[in-house]
Amino acid sequence: MNNSELYLLEDPFSSRYLRLHLVSEWINEELAEKLAYGQKISSEAVVLNGYMGGPVADILWTGLPPMFCVSKKVIDLLEENHFTGWSTYPVEVSDRKGNKLPEYYGFAVTSYAGERDKSRSPIVEKDPITESGKKYSVYKGFYFDEAKWDGSDIFRVHPCWLIVTQAVKDAFIKAKIRNVKFIALPDEETSTLVYS
Repeated sequence: MNNSELYLLEDPFSSRYLRLHLVSEWINEELAEKLAYGQKISSEAVVLNGYMGGPVADILWTGLPPMFCVSKKVIDLLEENHFTGWSTYPVEVSDRKGNKLPEYYGFAVTSYAGERDKSRSPIVEKDPITESGKKYSVYKGFYFDEAKWDGSDIFRVHPCWLIVTQAVKDAFIKAKIRNVKFIALPDEETSTLVYS
């Protein structure tokens, strides 16, 4: 598949929609990662409450990446299209007032494609963001070892980059899935300071 037909699926960091924080004390960072990557199955629901924002959306992001929740609308969409590379885990979600929000699921990305390959991304110098700022450098484009990708429609690149195919992106847009951002891999820019 052409790199331009793959997209990063990202948190848009919208202050409008409800954001969640972890309430369950039995979850630590390591266990959160295992749940979010489908490496552990839990019969006990992970409890998450709203801490900022207001309206609910189809995707609810948390203060503990890579955990996030999706609505039944998202699950139905993925199942109807037979998209691969994902699973769910049980969650109990409440809004900021403590009202339970039924039919949300913890979302796990089960397919893994190794690490990012920075050597294939040219370093590009960017103009300052503000008048008083300085120029800065970015890695332009996102690459990974395609040989390690199993072809799933949704997959992860270490440590927690989530990537989807064009078909997933198109389905989300057509269904008007809210509170998500897509970036085509060739357009992705990461500051070189992240890796310094």
